[in-house]
Amino acid sequence: MKRSSVPTTTALEVKEVPRHLTQPLPLPTTLGNVKLTRSEQFFSFATNIDIRSLSISNKIEFHLFMDLRAEHKWVTYSMTTTRWIRATNDYNQRLQQLGHQDVILKNPRAIMDKLADVEIAIADRILKNNYVGM
Repeated sequence: MKRSSVPTTTALEVKEVPRHLTQPLPLPTTLGNVKLTRSEQFFSFATNIDIRSLSISNKIEFHLFMDLRAEHKWVTYSMTTTRWIRATNDYNQRLQQLGHQDVILKNPRAIMDKLADVEIAIADRILKNNYVGM
């Protein structure tokens, strides 16, 4: 029998890999000190969607959402595709009018999710007779 001439790991010459090639890359700074996690970076890169545009997260955005919800009488059961787009455009325009420099324009998904969350919270408070303000 003839042995194959495939080199074994002991026969391979292992070279030192430069340290800078194996170190994780630092997270990029995006607005001020806000940093994206690696999965958020990957999502943003893969979909070309800023992950922060998919949620309404801070107080200013939330209060603006609640004001517009009351003003335009947004409820999930009466929203059509056209109304979602109009609601998102209205929200983004008003967000820009607030004059903050770090404005992230929202995706319609953010408006849909927040409206559903608010309606669930309202229904829960009604069921529990909890009418105290937050």
